[in-house]
Amino acid sequence: MNRILLFMCALVASLSGLSQKLPAGLLQWRELTTTTGKPLELGKKGLAGMVGGSLGELIIAGGGSDFPNTMPWDGGKKAYYDQVYVWEAGKDGKFMQKLMLRLPQPIAYAASCVTSKGIIYAGGENSQGLTNEVVLMKADQSSQGIVFEKMPSLPEPLANAGMICFNDRVYLAGGEGLSAVSDKLFMLDMHHPEQGWLLVAKSPYPVSHMVMALQKTKMGHDAILLLGGRKKNSNGVSDLFNTVISYDLVAGEWTKMTPLPFALSAGTGVAINDHTIAVLGGDQGKVFHEVEKLMQVISTISDPAEKEKLSAQKKQLQLKHPGFSNEVLMYNTRNNVCEKIGNANITFPVTAILIKKGNKICIAGGETKPGIRSPKLYAAQF
Repeated sequence: MNRILLFMCALVASLSGLSQKLPAGLLQWRELTTTTGKPLELGKKGLAGMVGGSLGELIIAGGGSDFPNTMPWDGGKKAYYDQVYVWEAGKDGKFMQKLMLRLPQPIAYAASCVTSKGIIYAGGENSQGLTNEVVLMKADQSSQGIVFEKMPSLPEPLANAGMICFNDRVYLAGGEGLSAVSDKLFMLDMHHPEQGWLLVAKSPYPVSHMVMALQKTKMGHDAILLLGGRKKNSNGVSDLFNTVISYDLVAGEWTKMTPLPFALSAGTGVAINDHTIAVLGGDQGKVFHEVEKLMQVISTISDPAEKEKLSAQKKQLQLKHPGFSNEVLMYNTRNNVCEKIGNANITFPVTAILIKKGNKICIAGGETKPGIRSPKLYAAQF
């Protein structure tokens, strides 16, 4: 009995100690503003699925999509953009618009990350469909501007994939392809781009819309983690994942880790250090699943009146969507423990981009409810 009590006390103390070390700054976010105090804004009503990152003191966000005229449940058509927003940070924490430029073509839902050579983005979609094109945005010293360089194309068109950069090797995982969701992990060496994208491994299951981060294993090996996500199926109803898997870059093996407390997709995440990942918001998929199931039934019905009735029911589900999550989860990969540290003072948009610079992070754009974009940029630090 005494041994059990001692074990329980040690466990509680361990978890308590873990909580005390967690970065509570991730619960307090502020809206980024210009030097005149005006909020930074993306598009007229906001954009989702943008690409971007930081170059020196510059914050860059480009591309994205919205529904400019009518909501999707009323037949609205998605529009895609090529505009790039570039802001420079001042010493007072406020921003000045530095440049206005355009991507080589409109793009949304591409994967992007920062390398030593610039910001790279890969895949995505536009009005022409999915693409496998890869582009590098980099600073041009001669013109004091930003230029675009075409990089080797992906082996296949993919959208909503995950991407990270480690030692100037760009890793891209999963994503939605032309006919199925990908289970592949590709790598592009920025020092040897002529080699193209190499297949590193296949993951245990196909996945898109996940959080992807680099961590250290207990053996001290570098590892890529995939947290949550979803998989679109041919029947129209997606698999929603709470699973967490780790790929050891040294051993070349996948390991299944402690799952998230619930299924989560399309959120953002960031490695706080080499053994801690913060997962910010995301979609737990309840309404998403209900809408998918209704769409599946509607596709099989021939009676116009019944179709109209179910379509109206689907529309109400989307109109009354409560909004996405403001929960912050912290995943300790050393102890294989995931816990909620609290609720942020903002609702985190999904399909947003996360820009990290030191211990400061910024979330740009995204979707606050189905079809509703966010024009805002929020910042916090840990």
